[in-house]
Amino acid sequence: MKKTGYLFLSMLMALTSLWNISASSGSAAYAAETAAVETAAAGTPGSTGTASSASASAGILDVKGTIYYVDSAAGSDANTGTSPDQAWKSLDKINATTFSPGDALLFKSGGVWNGQLWPKGSGTEGAPILIDRYGEGDLPVINGGGVERPYHQTGAIFLQNQEYWEIRHLEVTNDDDFDTDLVATTYKNGEPSNIRDGILVVLDTDKVPDGGNSVMHHIYISDCYIHDVDSPDEWPNEYKNASFNGGIMFYVIGSLKPNMTFDDVRIERNFIKHVDLLGIANFNYTTKTDFQDEVGGYGLWQTNIYIGHNYLQDIAQGGIDLCDAKDAVVEYNVLDGWMKRYNAQAAGIYPWKSWNVVFQNNEVYGGPTTTDATNGDGTAFDFDSPNINIVYQYNYTHDNPMGWMSYLGRSANNIARYNISDDDGEYLIKFGWFGPDSSPAYFLNNVFIYNGQKTAFTNRNDDIGAYFDQVPYYFYNNVFYDKTGPSPSTWAASPDDYGTGKFSHNVFYSANGFTATGLPEDPHKITADPGFVNPGQAPSAGPNGVLSGATVWDGYKLQESSPLVDAGIYVPQLGDKDFYGNPLYYGEAPDIGVQEVQQGDRVTPENPPEIVNLALGKKVTTDFTSTTPYAAGSITDGLPSTYWTSSTNKEQSITIDLGEESTFNSIKAEEYVTTPPETGNYRPFQPAVGTYSYDYWNGTDWVPFYEGYGIGASHTAVFEPVTANQIRMTLHQAANAPSLAEIAVYNDPEAIGDPAGIAPEQPEPAQVDVVAHYTFDNVRSNSSEVKDSSGSGLNATKSASVDIVNNDSYKGRALRFGNHGSAPDSYISIPDSEQLKRSSYTISMWVKPDDYGLSAPAANGAEVLYSKGDNANEMYSATLLTDAPAGGFQNPFILEGQDGTKGARWYPTTLGPNSDLTVPAGKWSQVVQSYDRHTYKIYINGELVMSVPVSKEGADLFANNKPLLLGNQSTGAEGKNPYYGLMDEVLILDGALTDQQVAQLYNGKLKFNH
Repeated sequence: MKKTGYLFLSMLMALTSLWNISASSGSAAYAAETAAVETAAAGTPGSTGTASSASASAGILDVKGTIYYVDSAAGSDANTGTSPDQAWKSLDKINATTFSPGDALLFKSGGVWNGQLWPKGSGTEGAPILIDRYGEGDLPVINGGGVERPYHQTGAIFLQNQEYWEIRHLEVTNDDDFDTDLVATTYKNGEPSNIRDGILVVLDTDKVPDGGNSVMHHIYISDCYIHDVDSPDEWPNEYKNASFNGGIMFYVIGSLKPNMTFDDVRIERNFIKHVDLLGIANFNYTTKTDFQDEVGGYGLWQTNIYIGHNYLQDIAQGGIDLCDAKDAVVEYNVLDGWMKRYNAQAAGIYPWKSWNVVFQNNEVYGGPTTTDATNGDGTAFDFDSPNINIVYQYNYTHDNPMGWMSYLGRSANNIARYNISDDDGEYLIKFGWFGPDSSPAYFLNNVFIYNGQKTAFTNRNDDIGAYFDQVPYYFYNNVFYDKTGPSPSTWAASPDDYGTGKFSHNVFYSANGFTATGLPEDPHKITADPGFVNPGQAPSAGPNGVLSGATVWDGYKLQESSPLVDAGIYVPQLGDKDFYGNPLYYGEAPDIGVQEVQQGDRVTPENPPEIVNLALGKKVTTDFTSTTPYAAGSITDGLPSTYWTSSTNKEQSITIDLGEESTFNSIKAEEYVTTPPETGNYRPFQPAVGTYSYDYWNGTDWVPFYEGYGIGASHTAVFEPVTANQIRMTLHQAANAPSLAEIAVYNDPEAIGDPAGIAPEQPEPAQVDVVAHYTFDNVRSNSSEVKDSSGSGLNATKSASVDIVNNDSYKGRALRFGNHGSAPDSYISIPDSEQLKRSSYTISMWVKPDDYGLSAPAANGAEVLYSKGDNANEMYSATLLTDAPAGGFQNPFILEGQDGTKGARWYPTTLGPNSDLTVPAGKWSQVVQSYDRHTYKIYINGELVMSVPVSKEGADLFANNKPLLLGNQSTGAEGKNPYYGLMDEVLILDGALTDQQVAQLYNGKLKFNH
């Protein structure tokens, strides 16, 4: 085993020395970092090899419980463990012990323990359990040994469903062969078997007892040296390209359940070297959607995370990957070399699916080269997706060949300000794309110094407008410093090629005197020398070869003659200090670049009152909710890409708890609405809400204050100010189960409201003619004929396996399809006729499905009730799903385009297992579908359960010459999506019935023209 505790001390001392340069030269922003590292060094072995005593490492913490000592050389598991001369010896003894709140577990310095450290028990608030060291010598070593362990239990130090733990002053490694690097993943029982971690903390939701703690609080990891943690250099594909393992990991596994998460996690002053894949990361494995849409709705944000003052070196993939975090700070970290053993997507330090995170005072260098074309990110930082309120400020990056910042969209309120990027390779901004942002992004007062012969503004200069789209992207007060001279590809081809990018008061300087072509339109640009003190210098190395920007930061300060002083533009997003920690707003205007020169009078900008969403992140309850990920909390998570969906269109309420008495005068509601594609399958999300109202809670009663009709993609209601702590939205009527993306509540004196809307008048009852009517009462066992009793002459034929049975609900006969699962060739065939080629129709039938779980030939999760045409070519059809969920609908049909070709294929589908849009097995239900060239509707037992707008102008169906089949989609021996169950009273009508007429039909009171 390597003796490396002294190396950890030396690295910290080297960093302290370098950071002190910053402090002594006036970089107040980094003075705090110096103090923190000095504290870390003081708490580690001294340069003479000494270490602090037990009183220094434990007593100073005011230990409330029992102190246990562990000595790998002289200890014995037969001892009491409560004093140094009665120390325990092995990890087995520790792992078999359940510790109590306030206890301390101290390992003797210089000792080595091989195996996994998994102590049991939890601390409490004010009485955490401490793991630390005692005695003189090197850091105690926990060597995981690279032993195969169950997936998600792979840490050399491991905690599971435990809280209030502090881990300090340990050396941790987990590798069976320091000289051989694992490359490929091996599997056992379908799970990766050679994953390893340094320190791993896991919350397994399936092991949380009813009523048990669902939030793991207070996990602190500090002053540890974690190195040589060897795992495969890939993310296993079985886990949707996500496997979080490496130096320090904490994550959630198990079943998706509400409020299962972490709170109050601090990871600081650690040295992490040569680990696979990630340096520091967290995640929630219980979510199933690609963008973790469940996080907000289920309350899964991992809150109050602090990651600071860590040094990360030689990392296989990303240095710090912060996921599912809310209210986090990542600061004063140095990432020295990353993407060293990984050839896919990653950035240096970045967030995924996070909210309110600040990345500040970090230094990143040594990123991957451009030789690997599969690398989708590769930049020092990344505005990943989908995020809310992410700020990158006061960071320094250099020598990252693939660029400074990746940008993936689908987020809100991104800000990058007062950062320095020096020689960050190919691109300043590298687009990967998940969709447009929902609010403006700001790039303010950054300094980019680069080689114009190789660096481009973006990786898509030919198509920036495809990314900077729908919302503004502001570039104000930045310095673009080309130290060699531009090439034709540095910028876009034309000033008009920047989409919604807005540029103002930027510096575009080329050291060779040639102004670049294709610069964005900037009415206040500066092309003169910005007058930096000494920009673009390479950082110096300290005693251990550690580079530090502290040696060169002062070179980006401004000379007295600089044209950048008081030459910028103010926006509130600038913040309150510059890169060097100086307060902002001296003189007539902000300075351009990363320094605010302290000259002239300091000005306090006058900002209009901030208009905030009072409902953002607040608790939401609903009367009905469909399946994951459509949880109620999605309504207030601030992301229009997530949404809540009801399971019914019945009257229902949505209640938002504002948490405190708040005054508001406007509410903006958004239905989740998607635009159908021109071709292909899709799940429709169309406006559904009809009549609705808002009430507030006065302490005893709900008081109404607004009524309206129709929300659509967005509706803002403005009213006289109301003060309350709860708001209720009642949906009195909806065309189908509604989906709401957001409800935002404001107190905005300038708010402009939309019209309240008026409910449309009900259409006059249609004069509907019967096309065909099959009662099945006249079907004979010795004949295949099924007569049409309407007089239209559309007699049908049945296959031999269709049985005649008595209808148990009323006198008469019904037909059984499928013979309880053994006859997939059951069908009734109605010959093709011009009378069936209608673009306005109603089809009604009574059905009693068999058990949907029936194991039957040719069953593939769908049972066809009727279909005119085979699969993917049906003019119209109706199908019951036997899974996802059982009894739900899948109703495709083909539209005729204006040029006579096939148009969109529509899929009105069920919205959840508890949805009204299901047909139960084992009981009779009336199912009605109608289409009037504008709207497609589904009714069950006389009630409208779904209404899908199809075309304002009116769209015909694409006719075919196929027969109309009942109970199957094929007449072959094996069938195609056969129906298993009873069917009766099939009625085909010319034209679409109104809601009132369908209700009359259900009650047997509707009269027809025969």
